[in-house]
Amino acid sequence: MNAERAKNHTAVMLRHFTVMHRQGRQCRDIVSDVGLRVASGECFGLSGPSGSGKTALLWALAGLNPYWSGQMTLLGRSMAPGRAFTGELRHQVQMVFQDAYASLHPRHNVRRALTEPLRRRHQTHLDERIAQGIAQVGLSPAVLARYPHQLSDGQRQCVALIRALLQEPALLLLDDPTYTLDMASQARVLNLLNVWRREASLTIMLVSHDKDVMAHMCDRSAVMMEGRLLSGG
Repeated sequence: MNAERAKNHTAVMLRHFTVMHRQGRQCRDIVSDVGLRVASGECFGLSGPSGSGKTALLWALAGLNPYWSGQMTLLGRSMAPGRAFTGELRHQVQMVFQDAYASLHPRHNVRRALTEPLRRRHQTHLDERIAQGIAQVGLSPAVLARYPHQLSDGQRQCVALIRALLQEPALLLLDDPTYTLDMASQARVLNLLNVWRREASLTIMLVSHDKDVMAHMCDRSAVMMEGRLLSGG
């Protein structure tokens, strides 16, 4: 599917979408009554102050918070609250967290972190694909033998991004992915993401506090404030 044809399809559709935070028996709304459509192959940006609900929205879209109400359609599938993602959807929707350290197993080296998701999907040519992936973000092959605590923040972020991309997602959720990167690494990562968008019709939802990153990456963007989408949806 080429980029122009992809834009005629919808990757994300939300109607009256509310996300709750549950603590014990108590629930409170952290995202309220959001309506949003993101086309396939589009990069949609979310900005706003800390605590405004941006990350909470991504967590719900990634299937990591089951406490939501309203309508959610992802990649043509109508989702139901309280249910974990199953089958191919677990690979088709990927999220890269702002804190990559928390998403990497401390006892798995980088090679294992990158290999296991591919092996579970019976992918082939694993070593070749992994070598190409780390080269694309400017990492040395030496990092494959290292563990998360032996990497810099920026290196961990690049590993988390490559792990997500190697699973060939249709929807990539990015929570401030360039926050820990130097300018050279940031440029490589953003260019790589744009290549994936063009070649694979990858849809991206990007949270960022960096206006330059938003301008470079996003087709459209919106501001969130106190759990509500104020513009751009």
